[in-house]
Amino acid sequence: MFSDRDYYRRQPSFQRGWHFSAITSLILINCACFLLSSINPRILNWTALTGQAPGQIWRLVTYQFFHASFGHIFWNMYGLWLFGSMLERVLGKTRIYVLYLFSGVIGGLCFLLANWGSPAGCIGASGAEFGLMVAAAVAFPKVDFFLIFPPVRLKLWVLAAVWCGLEVAYQLGGVQGGVAHLAHLGGALGGLLFMKRLLDASRRNGGFQRNFWQRRPQPQRPEPEPSYDPSAPFVFDQTELNRILDKMSRQGYDQLTSVEKMTLKRAADELKKRREE
Repeated sequence: MFSDRDYYRRQPSFQRGWHFSAITSLILINCACFLLSSINPRILNWTALTGQAPGQIWRLVTYQFFHASFGHIFWNMYGLWLFGSMLERVLGKTRIYVLYLFSGVIGGLCFLLANWGSPAGCIGASGAEFGLMVAAAVAFPKVDFFLIFPPVRLKLWVLAAVWCGLEVAYQLGGVQGGVAHLAHLGGALGGLLFMKRLLDASRRNGGFQRNFWQRRPQPQRPEPEPSYDPSAPFVFDQTELNRILDKMSRQGYDQLTSVEKMTLKRAADELKKRREE
């Protein structure tokens, strides 16, 4: 899995420079939106997800960046940092953005399917956070997590499975409490689908790719080494030799084909033979 690969190593800080990571950028955007809605709560009328706003598809994105309270945003950002930091080291910035938005959209669609026509609203990054949690569990299933309450140690895949199982139980038991459990489960589904797409592409292309949506160019098969009989006569073609030598001076010896390398070798052997005569 990804945790076994060489690129699962955090770069030293002096190599990372001052560039914001994708997770840091997402946290800052969420915090900025929270401050904006705290100053002007009416902005939620245009950004929250609701089943009574057909056609306003931008809400599937905007609802992911607004929160109802400090506790709401604090725990969501903590989870975003916890799971997203693990993933960004192997997925890169672009795919973290895609994963966040994709999981949030799938979570939003699940919420809308159950609340179409209802005045109930939904805001928060929880759906996206669940997507990152499931994606991290797929990538690093054996990573240990220590819970404060209850004080137990769990593998990440177990933690994700238990958390999603609780969301299913709450939804089926009608336990809402102002929590959009379907949005959480939809986000988890989005993270699972995203990682399945990534791993399928990895298997087809013979390994993990940073741009998994692009097909890796097929490597060229090495040309078979030509063989020749040293006793066979060699006919000098000065024009061909000049071309090969010019190419070698411009591009280097390694850029010559095996046939060109053999031609040079035979020419050198022939010249050596003539000197000895």
